[in-house]
Amino acid sequence: MSRRPAFPSRFLLPLCLGLLCASASPAQTPPGNGIRISTAPSPAATQLARAQLLLRDGQFDDAFRQYQQILAEQPRQRDALLALAVLRQHSGDSRQAAHFLERLLTEQPDDLEALARQVLLQADSDPEGGEARLRLALQAAPHAAALHFALGCLHARQRRWHEARAAFQAAHAGDSQNPDYLYNLAISLDQLHRPQEAASLYRQALHLAALRPAGFHTSEIGRRLAELQQ
Repeated sequence: MSRRPAFPSRFLLPLCLGLLCASASPAQTPPGNGIRISTAPSPAATQLARAQLLLRDGQFDDAFRQYQQILAEQPRQRDALLALAVLRQHSGDSRQAAHFLERLLTEQPDDLEALARQVLLQADSDPEGGEARLRLALQAAPHAAALHFALGCLHARQRRWHEARAAFQAAHAGDSQNPDYLYNLAISLDQLHRPQEAASLYRQALHLAALRPAGFHTSEIGRRLAELQQ
């Protein structure tokens, strides 16, 4: 049997934000009067849509600058704060990522995705405290995919693979189109000596990564699939 891959901890935070993309609404015709009313997005919505497209296209530097501009005009804008945290984490700047998350959680203490990301950033220094925070949050929001994903990452870092698999499965159930959730679920199965199931999920993760930004390198999956076929 081929060797199992090391768990890629540097790719634990997914880039997929789940942000709402603003777009122009189609012309609407109220019934009976024949008057057509055309609605257009606000300038702020247009900026957010542009930034999200840059993020989805992998133009991370341009996306960062666009979100910074949005934040300069709207210092409490939730999507901009979260996106900037994700982009800073992706570039390896954990300090700035933590700064943006702290700003967001100060404004919105119940933001579950921000909480999940903050726990993962602090996991190395306080894994037990992070797990306790996640379990407490899951009591109030048992179907929150981001919380399950973060919990799976904590378990994976401790090589608690059975628990990691269950958490990643719950995250995938909450957001079946997120490539990072599926990728990490595949890794957990790989680590549990279930190569055929892992290979199937790796392929599905590759497919999803072509549709949404992913926090992993597709070449990593290609190499692992080649190993599993040996």
